[in-house]
Amino acid sequence: MNRLRSLDPPHKGLRNALGQLLLLTGKTDFSNKTSVQKLQALGTEVFHLLKDHTATENQFVLAPLAKRNAEFTNRYLAEHSEIDQQEVALANRLFAFDGSQSNEEGHLF
Repeated sequence: MNRLRSLDPPHKGLRNALGQLLLLTGKTDFSNKTSVQKLQALGTEVFHLLKDHTATENQFVLAPLAKRNAEFTNRYLAEHSEIDQQEVALANRLFAFDGSQSNEEGHLF
């Protein structure tokens, strides 16, 4: 019997979105303002999806589980906190590009 795994579709979608962001990052001409703005627009969407997903998972999945086993959920909440910090750092780097960087600088992103 196949079991419904309700968390699979959102995680697959997020992996797809991150893949699209990585693909566009590789294609972006960081010395071209229009090219950078296209990447930033996608980045805005992807980072919004990630932040929304984390908040939803914390509220509707981990909070109820914490009532049963706080030690288990604390690890996930700590990981979410770390991931949030990494996302903010990446977003800050992405939105610092203005089309005047070299492609080498963009490649480091």
